[in-house]
Amino acid sequence: MVEATLIYEARKASGGNGKLKLTLVGAGDAETLKSEGVGALRRKRLVRLAGEAVDQGCLISYKDLSSLLFTSISTLKRDVTQIERQGCGVPIRGRMKRRGQES
Repeated sequence: MVEATLIYEARKASGGNGKLKLTLVGAGDAETLKSEGVGALRRKRLVRLAGEAVDQGCLISYKDLSSLLFTSISTLKRDVTQIERQGCGVPIRGRMKRRGQES
């Protein structure tokens, strides 16, 4: 796979909108797909996209991720639960607010 980035507009954590540079296809994605399958690849991308958004001052939503990853919101919620069980947090708009953190 060739690495691929895109520009995506999302809501900034401090209010307003921001343009994000997100890595949709990254280094190691092909290996993850081959060795662990499509679900592991989706979870890897989910974590990467959410992390890149936070690094750029934005929180990305389930709706955004659903559009970017071509999957349902319910699948993403199951993925986030699985990722969190492994001890890794996933910063997503809406979830952060409910936990009493800034969104």
